[in-house]
Amino acid sequence: MKPRVVIIGCGKLGRKLAVAAAARGYDVMATVRTSDSQSLCAQHRIPARLLDLDHSCAAAELDFRGAHVFYLVPPVSTGTEDRRVHRFLELLSADGLPASVVLLSVTGVYGDCAGAWVTEETPVKPMTDRARRRVYVEQAFRSWLERHRTGYCILRVAGIYGPGRLPLARIRARKPVLDPSEAGFSNRIHEQDLLDVCLALLEKTSLNTVLNVADDAPSTMTDYFFQIADRLQLPRPPVLSRRQAETVLSAGMLSYLSESRRVSNRRMKQLLGLKLRYPSLAHGLTAIDCKPVGRLYR
Repeated sequence: MKPRVVIIGCGKLGRKLAVAAAARGYDVMATVRTSDSQSLCAQHRIPARLLDLDHSCAAAELDFRGAHVFYLVPPVSTGTEDRRVHRFLELLSADGLPASVVLLSVTGVYGDCAGAWVTEETPVKPMTDRARRRVYVEQAFRSWLERHRTGYCILRVAGIYGPGRLPLARIRARKPVLDPSEAGFSNRIHEQDLLDVCLALLEKTSLNTVLNVADDAPSTMTDYFFQIADRLQLPRPPVLSRRQAETVLSAGMLSYLSESRRVSNRRMKQLLGLKLRYPSLAHGLTAIDCKPVGRLYR
């Protein structure tokens, strides 16, 4: 019998993971929220069932027993708690224990660390409701999985970039960024490196730990936009002082700029024996055709 992989929330990353796992001999099943997403999965020959964790889950008819489960569903968009995670954990309780569960979280749970290096031992200090929801999901998962003695790994992922995941429209629109002298530190990860981490975890089912997933080269958000502009051979975005930015930039962008940290990936590389394909943004951009207009994901 083939080992099984179940991907909950099969978006772009999930589809790449499903195809790669199937190529390695795994029996893959995925869930999606909409029929459009189901059609996208079908184009990649990924069996996908509809599962809306905002509503009843009874129709999913999933079997988690002995499977490697990847939970890629984002939390709800408001508040500091998340109902989706509880509905999913009810499904796990009803349908049998998996071999392991991988949860995608974000490095934003660390909050502002004034540019200091953070490891998985650094206490979480979420500064926004978005990050507080992620901490809530992490705690709910860890409590349930430890209680049921199920292997798990929580991935705290830095800003994901890759083909179709770049802020090209923003750069072409000449929207301003923070002055380099006032910009805080952050990390990124190329989507292929994140995929490699997920695949490596298929062979590491009992880590029971948290892993930071980031590249080797933290830099500022301003540097991020500058490097992409240089790659496109476009003028760099205009810069604003922090005081000017508070009256011009969106609340979402300001929340990114209010935090500064450098994320250590040492544990990830040691435990998984992983060498990053793209250890810095400069390496990653050389492998990307920067024509499609995308958005920044984090």
